[in-house]
Amino acid sequence: MNLSHLYYFKKLAEVQHYTRAAQELFIAQPTLSAAMAQLEKELGAPLFVKHTRAVKLTSYGQDFYRYVDLALSNLDTGISLVEQRAGLRRTTVRIGAIYAVQDLDWAQALKDFRDSEERATTLDIRQDRTPVLLNDLKEGRYDVVFTGAPSEDSSVVSVPWNAFNLTLAVNRQHPLASRTSISLAQLRPYHILSYAAHSSMYHAPGTLEGLFDRYGLDPDLSYSDSITMCSLVSVDPTAIALVVDSYVLRSFDDLAYLRVEGVPAGFHQTFFCYRNDLQAPDVVQRFVDFFRANAPSTLSQVVSPAAAAAL
Repeated sequence: MNLSHLYYFKKLAEVQHYTRAAQELFIAQPTLSAAMAQLEKELGAPLFVKHTRAVKLTSYGQDFYRYVDLALSNLDTGISLVEQRAGLRRTTVRIGAIYAVQDLDWAQALKDFRDSEERATTLDIRQDRTPVLLNDLKEGRYDVVFTGAPSEDSSVVSVPWNAFNLTLAVNRQHPLASRTSISLAQLRPYHILSYAAHSSMYHAPGTLEGLFDRYGLDPDLSYSDSITMCSLVSVDPTAIALVVDSYVLRSFDDLAYLRVEGVPAGFHQTFFCYRNDLQAPDVVQRFVDFFRANAPSTLSQVVSPAAAAAL
């Protein structure tokens, strides 16, 4: 099986358009078409269904893509490590992050790291949800991730990064908008939006699990992120939402935010996570060392099983 054909397949599966995929691969479209036909012949199964110029993955193609993506990611990681040991220095750090963590302090830390590097360094930053980020870190798609919960994998070190307060978001036309704070017990008469029971916000240590039962609250736990809830509150003067306070909330001018009384400051902890079971490229190791040294939280709070040995 031709390795180039696997790279072609991965690109076409992601772009789902022959012309665009060929352009991004810098090859002719007939070359791409012939490669996919050869690949399907070797596998004995159709990988794509054509829709005019666009294509979609078949069920065979979806299964094949998962393994090709993982294999090529591992191959790229192996190439980077060999290049490093041969004296060729990698200059890119692949970073995954939840939206909430990307505040000005985080951005300043990234800038300070790049300024500390002798060579120009690229930070490839992508956003996703905590479970996806931790899975992609384990599978080698990221070098480091910033998450809303620690990893339960012993090969991943989870360092507390920053913590956020719990706040009540209300529409400025809501009667509660004139207040600056409120207790959870005082929220019993209201219909409250909050995070889904499967989310990291709900289950992570010190967050919402058990809090609602303690105060007799029955919130609508249908939401996985603060942006969705705040968007709904911004268009509904009767809606309120218990959310984790972060910079993303400041984009809603028509919302007011109330301090939640009786809830400790730093209610929700975020984490800086990296693997310690592989030899990292030099630039990644420097990034890890820099962010461990500059974490707003103390390193004594490291929570992963492997952390004690790693420090």
